[in-house]
Amino acid sequence: MMKTGEVKNVDYPVPASKRSTIYVPDEVGAGQDVSVRLACDSPFLAERPMYFDYSGIAASGWTGGHCVIGATRTAESWFFAEGYTGPGFEEWLCIQNPGATDAQVTIVYYPEGGGTPIVKDQPTVAANSRYTVYVNWDAGENLPISAEVMSSKPVIVERPMYFDFRGLTGGHDVVGFIP
Repeated sequence: MMKTGEVKNVDYPVPASKRSTIYVPDEVGAGQDVSVRLACDSPFLAERPMYFDYSGIAASGWTGGHCVIGATRTAESWFFAEGYTGPGFEEWLCIQNPGATDAQVTIVYYPEGGGTPIVKDQPTVAANSRYTVYVNWDAGENLPISAEVMSSKPVIVERPMYFDFRGLTGGHDVVGFIP
């Protein structure tokens, strides 16, 4: 599912008791914002490793890798217990709308230690597409925060973060919690 709403369907045979690796840039082209929905008649497990030489909004040359397990279902509410928008950290929320209708999304950021929640309505996430939020700009800089992502339609949300912490660069990623 491309950012534009274009959907590309491809079948990949995976023999029983085997694994398969798909290099996504070979399928959609390099430099694309893309999310993937996988389906199979048999039970399976999927994860998405990413290896990077990250050049983000305020960063460049941060290298590393992270991996996240695939979400098992969509939901209208997702929670993230941890986030940080301080110096040397870039936090993102990636929202996939695999549904046939557009989704209206609101993010509520909860400051560490309490305080007034920060409520941000997002642009419409088109059907069969994805949308990325740069939390450092959306919530504000220098915040230890948690977040709730609420949607009018079932979506999937994950939170990648990239960092340079005292000279140690890298990143990590997590799929949200569904209550």
